Amino acid sequence: MIYIIYFILTINFLFPFDHSFNQKSIENLKNYIDNNDLFANDGSSYFSSSFVRIDSFADSSIDMLVQCFTKAAEWDEFLKVKEKLAIQVKEIIENEKVIWSGCYELDEIGSGENSAMAKLVSITLSAGIDLILDYKLKAGVQAAPSDKNIIEYFFKILKKHNISIHKRQ
Repeated sequence: MIYIIYFILTINFLFPFDHSFNQKSIENLKNYIDNNDLFANDGSSYFSSSFVRIDSFADSSIDMLVQCFTKAAEWDEFLKVKEKLAIQVKEIIENEKVIWSGCYELDEIGSGENSAMAKLVSITLSAGIDLILDYKLKAGVQAAPSDKNIIEYFFKILKKHNISIHKRQ
């Protein structure tokens, strides 16, 4: 029996991203599938071919459509192949040094007039004003920045003020 692996894979990145990166990722994933004995991939029939395509661009992700067929004869074996494929996708992306989007938490304790919220707001506001004055950030209301250098600047300023930054798991 041949099992099909067919899924839409949503990969969240920080924007902007380079289109050549996307093409390289697609090619690397397709090569992994086509050159791996776990998959029915000789191209001799529909059930022996694979494809990896960009399905859509969302606000902070690239949705990739992946279809391939395994040689697995048992459900458990199929699930192991699917898991290996998911891990390979993660490794391909990480090897290309992409910044994944993520949710960060700032950890601060306040006291009296220096409440945690007041400290966090005033420090990030001050950093934002510095970036506006340096023409690195546009003035006005906008979404959280996606430029790596700007994010690193905010983190550097927060760390300078002993604010703990944790990436949410």
